[in-house]
Amino acid sequence: MQPSTRNNYLETEVMTASPQKLQCMLIEAAIRNLQRAKHFRGEDDHEQACEAMIRAQEIITQILSGLNHEIGGDLTRKVAAIYMFLFRTINEAQRSEDDVKIDECLGVLEIERETWRQLCEKLDQEQSTENASAAAILSGGGGGAASELPYPSAPTMPPVDLSSDFGGGDGVSSGFSIEA
Repeated sequence: MQPSTRNNYLETEVMTASPQKLQCMLIEAAIRNLQRAKHFRGEDDHEQACEAMIRAQEIITQILSGLNHEIGGDLTRKVAAIYMFLFRTINEAQRSEDDVKIDECLGVLEIERETWRQLCEKLDQEQSTENASAAAILSGGGGGAASELPYPSAPTMPPVDLSSDFGGGDGVSSGFSIEA
């Protein structure tokens, strides 16, 4: 796939993704960058390793800044503590050139990725069930009070402004991209 086609695809994927899918994408990008950092360290390319670790920290910062501390209370504080741990550990790994610390971060991020992947799957299944029910209602099946509605009521997601994070023609505008 050519770079411009890939960037257009990525931009479309980001702009149409649910908040949960965006979380997954960010976690996956952080994992990729930490893996790249380990790879570059193995090749003694410290500059590229440092850049990859900085990108991972930027992604972790983006995740932290997206937490809503007004909703979630104690759970939000616990999640923030996990990402602060990751941020600090990446920083320590960068300073000490300790791949064990990178592996610790990768372990935590892989658990996070799996958790968010399962959540996305569950929400997709629920959405499929709602869509099937709506199709039955619209086609005259179903019956009951719901069949009297002219159209199914769709769940609404709060608007998410991603233009400052992922906008732009090249898929990058705020200094980092989720693709690398």
